[in-house]
Order: sequence, then C-alpha cells, then structure tokens
Amino acid sequence: SIFVPVNCSIGQYYDVETENCHPCAIGDYSDVEKQLQCKPCGEGATTNMKGSYEKSQCYSKSFSV
Repeated sequence: SIFVPVNCSIGQYYDVETENCHPCAIGDYSDVEKQLQCKPCGEGATTNMKGSYEKSQCYSKSFSV
C-alpha cells in the first residue's frame, strides 16, 4: 500500500494525485482531519463556499438566498 501523509485540517481533503490538501468543493464538507475525501451534503443540499467543515454549513438549495 502507498503511504499517504494525510495531515489536512477540517474543511480539506488530501488529493493523492497532487499530494496536497485542497478545500472541500462546494456541496461537500469535512468535519474530521486527515481525510482523503469530503462528505457530500446530500441530495438537494449544498454549501455557499469551498472548505466547509461542518454539516450545519449545508443548506437546502430550494431555500437559497
């Protein structure tokens, strides 16, 4: 197996190809450190910015501002 130095903070994920931490995409969040992927907000939900770090930052698209 490949050793991956995953030291990304919350709101980020480790990209194996670029070997860097990146902010979670809009619509995703990461509430745990050292992740290889962010968690999706779920169907019909999104975030208003990249790098979201808690599920409460997700909101229903039908109630967008």
